Amino acid sequence: MDRSKTLFSVMFAIITSMEYSQASEKKEECPAKQEISCETLRTAEGFTYLIPMNIPNSGHCEYAWYQKNGTCIAHSDGKKLGSVVAMTLNNLIVATCEDLQWKLDCDNMQLHCTVNYTVKDPEKTQDGNHNAGFPGWGIALIVTGIVLVIAGALIAVWFCRQNHENRSSY
Repeated sequence: MDRSKTLFSVMFAIITSMEYSQASEKKEECPAKQEISCETLRTAEGFTYLIPMNIPNSGHCEYAWYQKNGTCIAHSDGKKLGSVVAMTLNNLIVATCEDLQWKLDCDNMQLHCTVNYTVKDPEKTQDGNHNAGFPGWGIALIVTGIVLVIAGALIAVWFCRQNHENRSSY
């Protein structure tokens, strides 16, 4: 029994040291910043943020996605906020295109990685129509114009009827 515990401990130490050496070799490869455009992130499901391929994640690590204001929108424990469409080990799909931050903490490998995703052309929604069309006051102006045209037409019809009735009474 002691021999199997010792063997297990030795194997665990070897595996942990191998993971640590792989992580320490790639530690410098954790990019601090990724500049991206909404167009490159756009997919059929939403906006897909990819985790750099060179970052080791053995599944024994915690990771999370944060908004610029520090709000955690997705966590490896399964927590997801409403704007999150889906999350995997390799990516995050959200409904809005915005600056995000991804953090990885692998305490067993002593690897901590933070990637800031800075969007060059932020959009509000997947359809990207937040700047399209008229602003709110423009729509109000169009509706007011339509109402005035209808009111003018009704007044013109009423005057024509009044004129016609006055002429036929003679």
